[in-house]
Amino acid sequence: MLQHIRHQLRSIVYNHRMILQPKGVTSLGTAWYRNQVAYLRRTSTIARVLEADTGTIARLLKESSEVMRYSTERSREYSALLPGLLNPNFGPILYTAVRVLRPSVVVETGVGSGVSSTFLLSAMERNDFGRLYSVDLPLLENRLLPEGEHTGWIIPDRLRYRWELTVGDSRAELPKLFERLGTVDAFFHDSDHSYDHMTWEFSLAYPHVRTGGMILSDDVTSNTAWDDFTSQWSGRSARINRTGLYWKLTE
Repeated sequence: MLQHIRHQLRSIVYNHRMILQPKGVTSLGTAWYRNQVAYLRRTSTIARVLEADTGTIARLLKESSEVMRYSTERSREYSALLPGLLNPNFGPILYTAVRVLRPSVVVETGVGSGVSSTFLLSAMERNDFGRLYSVDLPLLENRLLPEGEHTGWIIPDRLRYRWELTVGDSRAELPKLFERLGTVDAFFHDSDHSYDHMTWEFSLAYPHVRTGGMILSDDVTSNTAWDDFTSQWSGRSARINRTGLYWKLTE
C-alpha cells in the first residue's frame, strides 16, 4: 500500500502544473478515491476473475515485490525516467495472472524499457514454464533508453532465454506472429493506446487465445476500447486502476 501511495505522490509532482488547475484538483480527487478503492480491492478482484482463493492471490502479489524492487533499483540508476515507469499496480497483476494460469505462450505488444516483460518473465521463471513473445517499435526516446541500451534493457539476462523480441510495427508484425504461433495462452496489450489500435489488437488476438486463456491490457482508462470489446463476450473481466483482465471462457 505504501508503495502505491508513493507512486501517486511521484505522479502528482511530475504533473503538478496540470493538477493545480481548478478542474485538475477536482479530477485528481475523484481519480485518487477510485484508485484507492480499486487498489484495496485488487486481491479479491483478481481472485474473482481467476477463480482462485484470496489467500493465494495475496501471497503471489507479495511475492511479486521482489520484481518491483529490482525494477525500481534499476530504473533509479537513470533519473530521467518518468515516475509512471515505476507504477506498482500493473506489474504485480501481470505477475500474479501468469503464476496462476501457468501459460506456455504469452504474446505482448509494447516493451519499452521492459518492466512489464520482466514481471511476466519472472513469473514464468517461478513457474519453471512458459515463453514470452514481444513486439515493439524501436525504442528511441532518450528518457526511456539509457545510452548504449536497447528495447527491453531492464530485463535481467537470466530471463532472456524465455524471451523473443520482434522489432517493428505491431500492425505488420503481430498478424505474422499469431499465424506462426497459432493458439496462445495469454495476450497483453501495451502499445498504441488509441481506440482504433486497441480495438484492432484485441480483435486480432481474441481468436488466437485459447479457451481458459487471458487478454490483459494496460491503460484501459484511456478510452472505451476495452469496455466496448469485452462487453461483446461472455468471459469474465475486470479493471484494476488502469489494468484490464479478461478471462476467455468460451469460443
